[in-house]
Amino acid sequence: MFVPRFRKLRPEWFVPASPVSFRATTVRFLALLTALGLLTVGGILRAAEGGGETNGFGRFAEIYVDRYFEPEENLKLESAGERRAEALAHYSIGLSLEAQEKLPEAISAFRDVLDIAPGEVALARKVAYLLAQAGDREEGRQVLESAYRANHHSPRAAITLSEYLVTFLPDESDVRAEAMRLAEEAVENYAWHPAAWEHLVRMQLLDRKLDQARDTVMRALERNEKNPMFYIRLGRVAQRIWPLDPEQKSPSIINGIFEKALERGTDNAYVRESVADYFHDSQQPERALEIFRQLVKDFPDHVEIREKLARVYGALGREDDVIATLEGIVEINPQDADTHRELGRIFIGREDYDKASKHFREAMRLTSGTAEEYDAIGRMIIFGAEMADDAIPFLERGAYLHPDDPRLPFLLTFAYARQQRYSDAIPWFEKTVELASQSQPDLLDAVFYYRYGAAVERDGDIDRASNLFRTSMEQLAKMDIEDERAQALRAEVYNYLGYMWLENDRNLDEAGELIKEALSIVPDSGAITDSLGWFYFKKGQYEEAKRELLKAEQMVEEPDGVIYDHLAQTFAKLEEWTQAIEYMRKAVELDPENAEFKTRLEAFEKEAPAVPKKSGETPPAPGEADAPKKAA
Repeated sequence: MFVPRFRKLRPEWFVPASPVSFRATTVRFLALLTALGLLTVGGILRAAEGGGETNGFGRFAEIYVDRYFEPEENLKLESAGERRAEALAHYSIGLSLEAQEKLPEAISAFRDVLDIAPGEVALARKVAYLLAQAGDREEGRQVLESAYRANHHSPRAAITLSEYLVTFLPDESDVRAEAMRLAEEAVENYAWHPAAWEHLVRMQLLDRKLDQARDTVMRALERNEKNPMFYIRLGRVAQRIWPLDPEQKSPSIINGIFEKALERGTDNAYVRESVADYFHDSQQPERALEIFRQLVKDFPDHVEIREKLARVYGALGREDDVIATLEGIVEINPQDADTHRELGRIFIGREDYDKASKHFREAMRLTSGTAEEYDAIGRMIIFGAEMADDAIPFLERGAYLHPDDPRLPFLLTFAYARQQRYSDAIPWFEKTVELASQSQPDLLDAVFYYRYGAAVERDGDIDRASNLFRTSMEQLAKMDIEDERAQALRAEVYNYLGYMWLENDRNLDEAGELIKEALSIVPDSGAITDSLGWFYFKKGQYEEAKRELLKAEQMVEEPDGVIYDHLAQTFAKLEEWTQAIEYMRKAVELDPENAEFKTRLEAFEKEAPAVPKKSGETPPAPGEADAPKKAA
């Protein structure tokens, strides 16, 4: 840390602080620091570089909190420099007081600046407006009139005074006349300055003198100014006039103004961009496109121009060009999260969820992202793009960043389940219950507990799964019995729980009742009919089982290996080996990787009497009583 070295205090330098007011001392202190360049860090460091008696702080005045020592004669300021330094000091004090909302004191400090530099129009305007806000409108007028008299080399003083008059003293006719006179004077004396024309047009529009405003613009347009910004600003003020024209003659006139700006500003990127902006904003995208495309060629790394070019392509409906332009932006700046988001939205519209998820995930990698964004994008990745594997790290990051939001663990249960990673899904089910119980209980509905139970069952915990399915059934009981969705879900939950018990030889009678109830809700379900057949099989009622399973075979739209397996086992129990082996072969053909099916087929073929072993051979036809009947 730099610590300045001061000279040893000499008695003859001592000046008591008491006779001098604190503010005066402060002004003198700041004025000296300003003059010496010590109000900025750079100034302090420059002074520090000397480090010795001749080059360092020792050459300057002695300054303490409560006292001030004059500098050596060779370092005293000239009169003009001293006044400028004092003005800057007063200005610094004024800004500080204004920040503390001590407006009367701030106004006083700013007026001290104006006493020293009366031609500072911007500061005079600030003081006048502060006075007007405080209720001293006439005093504010006097401040600006003083600045106007002291500053005749710029139109700004006349324009500022004119604006003040019509803003704060608008009801006096002589004041309005004076404001208009000042505006006309500014145009007469400073015809080269676009601000003068702008103000005169605004004054004429304020007085509802539309024809005069148009004439003013046309007079300005007749001038042969070389400054392209003259025409840019003239074109902008002209847009306030011609939109009022019922004949819509504005484009040809205003277009001409902006084209003049372009002619005179071919080497000025800002002018060219402003002209292109005008054509785009006025719904003339073809002309805007010409200018923006050339700008991109001349300034290929200028991202903002590319963004505007993309918007023009969008106005023309050229979506492929929009995409190409935005992709060019992220090539230049891969950290542009907003452009990644925009590309993501476009690809969603195209239903290209793969590319959409890529850009959205990149955007979220670059920014922390809200929980809502993670939720929306996560759903798109899982259900739109069907990329559950990509969704998992994305949503886990979201859950880490937003640990209290249950929506993200909720979506992770879907992502892991779709990957059949049920053990990994279960902690996220648990986390969802923990978080959603208080904040979003609607997430914990019958479907949630059904999915939760299915994951636990696949993980091998039958008792816990049974409890979760019962919770789902309790939730279903609260739903409207006329709701078709609720009824379909009820049938699915009942069938799942009943079949799970059958497979694990538990609660067989209750399982059968659940399956029968499910089938009463959805009587044309091949899957539930198969469950009913399997219930009869488990109960040893093989003829009833065969009847229901043959019905299930006819009811499903696609061949089902599980139904074939159930039929094969049922025929085997009935010692109808031809049908048992044939159905078992069908099951193996549908699922050749299923080792259990293969083992069972080998066992049947060994146990059965002479039965054809090649699937191409035709087995004896079943008896008439055994022929399956197609469900209605």
